[in-house]
Amino acid sequence: MVLPIVKLLTKPGCCACDNALFILRRLKEHTPFQGKVVNILKHEEYLIHKDDLPVILVNETVVCKQRVIESDLRNELLKYNQN
Repeated sequence: MVLPIVKLLTKPGCCACDNALFILRRLKEHTPFQGKVVNILKHEEYLIHKDDLPVILVNETVVCKQRVIESDLRNELLKYNQN
């Protein structure tokens, strides 16, 4: 099974980003995925996403912006894990 790649775009001092990371760590206990945290200040898409943090991408598709709801993100990850 190929695991989905989850990318969290964040920046230093972003409390909502810290919360998103906490949710991702909790989800990873029960839902397999490969995770990556990216500092948006060093990311080529900074201008696109700078006002939407945190941003979570699954296999390069945006699934969450500004607010992360754990149940919604879990459902998205389950879709990728079923394929």
